[in-house]
Amino acid sequence: MEPADLPAADYAGLTPDVVLNAVDQCGQRTDGRLLALNSYENRVYQVGIEDGKPLIAKFYRPGRWSDAAILEEHTFSLELAEQELPVVAPLQLDGSTLLHAGGYRFALYPRQGGHWPELNSAADQDGDGWGDVCDGCPADPTCGAPACASAGGGTSGGTGTGTGGGPGNDADNDGYSANAGDCDDNNPLIYPGAYDGCDGLDNDCD
Repeated sequence: MEPADLPAADYAGLTPDVVLNAVDQCGQRTDGRLLALNSYENRVYQVGIEDGKPLIAKFYRPGRWSDAAILEEHTFSLELAEQELPVVAPLQLDGSTLLHAGGYRFALYPRQGGHWPELNSAADQDGDGWGDVCDGCPADPTCGAPACASAGGGTSGGTGTGTGGGPGNDADNDGYSANAGDCDDNNPLIYPGAYDGCDGLDNDCD
């Protein structure tokens, strides 16, 4: 890691090679895959890791925050995670969550899929795993006609492991099952809300 007092580099020099090299320097061996994610203030990327799940690299805007302010946020996130609250905390590498490379400050996070709105958190009168709001026939467990399937799955209380709670497994471990809107459950880079690049694929399943 580089000293925190090096001159800050601007985003003009934050090329894909710089991002990948920065993550490599942290002992995380990248595989060349890089997706830019939406972020207003900072630069955030999904980085492919060899023999592992992708990581999220967050590069902080130069001059926007002090190291102390960033570390305070990290510490708070880690405390929430220790209390088993639903927060994605930064990874600690070499004893620190705030990393430095090439004049940039950044942090690495595990990738975590988002959640569909909880349209109905409890009522499931027929016990088929689809909440009554999305169940096309809420009183018949053999019906199997979820009314919300076309919108990306069920509600809280479902039986599946994928994000969205509808029945079904998340085969590629990207946080979304097929019933939760994943249009290619064999590719972890394709899921609802993913960056839709120019590769000819429907990465964001829209």
